[in-house]
Amino acid sequence: MVGMNKFRAHVILSGMFQGFFVKSAVKSKARVLKVTGWIRNNTEGEMEAIFEGEKGGLDEIVNFLRKGPNDIVVYNFDLKWEEPTGEFAEF
Repeated sequence: MVGMNKFRAHVILSGMFQGFFVKSAVKSKARVLKVTGWIRNNTEGEMEAIFEGEKGGLDEIVNFLRKGPNDIVVYNFDLKWEEPTGEFAEF
């Protein structure tokens, strides 16, 4: 069972961005915030991420990605809150 103060955010976004730079910035931010999960490009040409952690850290990293690290342009941003699984040891 995952702790009661843990949450999970599933994000899919599209826009104009260099995937490597976005993923690197998000990974660094996630480590500082003690958020676990992953981020990757999906088969639809979008970027997809799963974040797990405490609500404050998740809110901060979701807002960081929504605004676009490294001056990216975000066209669509889909956020779904899901049940955490605790499957990730790190980001």
